[in-house]
This record gives sequence, C-alpha cells and structure tokens, in this order.
Amino acid sequence: PLLASAIGIDGLFIVASSLMKVGDGVDDLAEAMAQALVAAGPAVSLTAFVNIAAFSAAAGASAVAGLDGFVRLSALFAVNVLLVHLGTLLVVPALLALNERWTAFRRRQKKPKQDRPLRPRLLNPTRA
Repeated sequence: PLLASAIGIDGLFIVASSLMKVGDGVDDLAEAMAQALVAAGPAVSLTAFVNIAAFSAAAGASAVAGLDGFVRLSALFAVNVLLVHLGTLLVVPALLALNERWTAFRRRQKKPKQDRPLRPRLLNPTRA
C-alpha cells in the first residue's frame, strides 16, 4: 500500500506549488485555490490517467500471460492511483485552504514583542 500511494503523490506537490505561486497576487482564498487548481489540474489529471492506463494495460497483458499475481498487483495500482488522484483534487485543496486560514488567524493573533510581558527563562536557567 505504501508503494502504491507513492506513485501518485507527486500531484500533491504540484497543487501546493501552484497555490504558492497564485496565492501572492490574490487576496481571496477561494479564488487563489480555484486558480491553483486550474493551473495544476490538467497536469495532475493527465499524469494520473496515463498511470491508470499503463497499469490497466499491464493487468491485461498479465491476464493473457496467465500471471494472476501481476494482474492483481496492476489492478491494485490502477485503483490506488485513481484514489490518490481524487484525494489530490478534492482533499488536498481543502487541507491547504484550512492551513492558509489557520496561518492567517495565527498572524492576526500574534502580538508584537514589545507588548509581551517578560517571562523568566525556565528552560535555560543560569547557573550561579
């Protein structure tokens, strides 16, 4: 399962990279995510569909050759690439949007250092 998940996971980095490129010029998070998916979606989808076609062809060739183990393995990889692709286009943008909202919230809540009270150093006490 881990090897199968690693096959299609590169789409996650493509979507995140597209969001970073688009996010600087757009203030609305939904608009930035939409532009990032428009930019990254075709590349991620094409890669996934090519992988699915390759694994399906491998499953068909293995079935003709009578190699049942390779048929199952190829079919598993094809289904897994499809599931990772759906996760990349549906779950990853939602998680990235939540991360962006959380970071924006934390930035707004952070106070300047001058307003913070001085605290004693508990982790690194000075030795007498």
